[in-house]
Amino acid sequence: MTILLYIILFIMGIYIGSFVSTAAHRIPLNQSLIKKKSYCPKCNHKLEFADTVPIISYIIYGGRCRYCKSKISPRYILLELFTGIAFVFIAMFFEVDATKCEWMQVFQMALAMLYLIFILLIAEIDREKQTIDTRVLIYGTIITIFKLIFEYHYDNSFNARSVIINLVVLTVILLVDVVYTQRKNRHEYLFNLLIFIVLMNIFLTEIVAIMAIICTLLIIFFRLLLAKIMTSKKNSQKELCVAQYLALSNIIVALIIFFV
Repeated sequence: MTILLYIILFIMGIYIGSFVSTAAHRIPLNQSLIKKKSYCPKCNHKLEFADTVPIISYIIYGGRCRYCKSKISPRYILLELFTGIAFVFIAMFFEVDATKCEWMQVFQMALAMLYLIFILLIAEIDREKQTIDTRVLIYGTIITIFKLIFEYHYDNSFNARSVIINLVVLTVILLVDVVYTQRKNRHEYLFNLLIFIVLMNIFLTEIVAIMAIICTLLIIFFRLLLAKIMTSKKNSQKELCVAQYLALSNIIVALIIFFV
């Protein structure tokens, strides 16, 4: 039964991975995630159900659009595979057993999956548009609130002082964002990045958050080093997607914790 549960979660995960790719493309364009039918971003042809089956449709059509034959990046299938495998790992981490399923374990597993979707959306949108969408941050804030409510009622190690400090910091950032960014017409990337870090710090433990930040700094350092060695000065000045690297660091640290 547990193996069957893992198979179901894997299938669910690859569909969620496909949804993340679609959402990352549509959210910055203010397009509906539900009402608007799936379409090829190159030729705008509406896709049929057979065209949108994760992994399988990619393999059948040779990694190309069925209609305009334009090449589809393999990162989409890799994201689908990763999300499917990650869902299984999350279930294993919380020791969810289909034969004796406890609601607390299921709830924690669901929160972890929702958080994974959050950081994947942050990473994909930042990679494509070099921005951190405020609507995605609102989604991250909502699931973080649910986690705090759960921990307040059921976790004996709940640290109210740490949560209050983080909430105060978050409030200050939001106020400064509203006053400074809106009135001065400045870019919101830095403020949204700080909000992302605070949400990460609340959702994860401080140690995990610090590890993720250190990992991000290392990734950026090696990224800049490689850019300086291998590319021209023009390309080396390309804007860094810091939020994408921070999201990647979240995943790397989570994998280290899982396997250790």
